[in-house]
Amino acid sequence: MYQVLFEIPGIGLPIYGFGAMLFTAFFLCTWWGIKRAKSVGLTAENVQDLAFVLFITGIVGARLFYVMQYRHQFRFDGVFGTLGEFVRIDRGGIVFYGCLIGGVFGFLGFRQTVMKRLGVGTWALADVIAPLLALGLAVGRIGCYLNGCCWGQVAVPECQPVPLAGAMAHFPLAGALMRDQLVQPGPQCRAVQTGTGFIVSPANPAGPAPDPRSVVTALEPGSEAKAAGLAVGDHVTKVNGKPNDILLVIDGDREPVERAVERLKDAGRVEVVKPFMDRGPFGCNAAEADRGKWLGVVAFDTPVAAAAAKRSADELKKDGAISATITDRLTSLCEDWPRGKTRFDLTVERKDGPANVSFVP
Repeated sequence: MYQVLFEIPGIGLPIYGFGAMLFTAFFLCTWWGIKRAKSVGLTAENVQDLAFVLFITGIVGARLFYVMQYRHQFRFDGVFGTLGEFVRIDRGGIVFYGCLIGGVFGFLGFRQTVMKRLGVGTWALADVIAPLLALGLAVGRIGCYLNGCCWGQVAVPECQPVPLAGAMAHFPLAGALMRDQLVQPGPQCRAVQTGTGFIVSPANPAGPAPDPRSVVTALEPGSEAKAAGLAVGDHVTKVNGKPNDILLVIDGDREPVERAVERLKDAGRVEVVKPFMDRGPFGCNAAEADRGKWLGVVAFDTPVAAAAAKRSADELKKDGAISATITDRLTSLCEDWPRGKTRFDLTVERKDGPANVSFVP
């Protein structure tokens, strides 16, 4: 995975691997298409027009297919709200099948308006563009691997893939953005794939008061984390200047989330109470917020306090649809991954004392 290839000097604009491969595919297919299309009587300008039409209709179809397939991730409130969700490709993905369907509609429209006028047959043009489709898909697939959404799981006998279910199974949550781990290393496992360069486990996952604070259990060979000196067994105590607190994450309908946070504000430190998803470029008004899901986060210093708070929050489930999950600050940061931009400044506890480790995954 290599999501950000480089940043433009001076302005810090990131150039993403997926976008770069998309542009490369468009350029190569247009260039090769001009050479091949001469045999059926199309000019360079005709091919450029066709390429532009297919590019636009393909992207629109790919995004539309994604929004339809993963509609549970979106909130559709009015024309402008829906349009705002649609254009925010940076907050969700595109799907190849939708690109294919959109491209077909673009091709049919081009055939009616241009090809018939020039006397170019459909099958003749299909012979021209068939290898271009294969080339575009191949280059685009490289972009998928760079983005991290198509890398799969480690396939060696010594490693056991973690079963993905529920929210974990939905792209982009498990792929491009990544959770804390996708693969558990076995005794002989060296082929670890992660989003951060390291894998963590809770310090104490069992018992009446589990401690979710992260302990490093494996490092990806050649990763920035390993080069920076992070070590197996490191107990993460601070993350980017903040204590690696135990977090109780409450999500659901607005009123029960607010009641739960109000009940817990004296036991812990309230960090967030907000709509679960912002409304993109159009903002979020009060009426839209009331209809959507809300998120509340309360921080605690000890596992006992966090466990008691979770029991208290669970009592409110009968009053509304909410869920309460215990995690830690490091895992929460990985779940809301700001693609390729986040610096980890970690303080870890070791047998010989605390240490600081800083790197950009």
